Amino acid sequence: MTTCTQRRQNATPSLYQHIGACIKRARLAARLSQRQLADLIGTNRPSLTLIEAGKQKCAVHELLAIAETLDVPVSCLLPSLNEE
Repeated sequence: MTTCTQRRQNATPSLYQHIGACIKRARLAARLSQRQLADLIGTNRPSLTLIEAGKQKCAVHELLAIAETLDVPVSCLLPSLNEE
């Protein structure tokens, strides 16, 4: 039987991978390079690369800046609450 903690630990990498993939998809739709988006949100390209790969957590203020810059609702960058 899987415990709640185990599920949370197993879901964490996929959560950040999902967020990163959504950011990348929105960035490409906006026709921005990683460097351009990084400059617009005040971070560096290597950090954005890691965020898009799901290897680095995205701070809430960064997520909000990304959504605003890409002109998408922040909910578009997050998994649905119905997904598990």
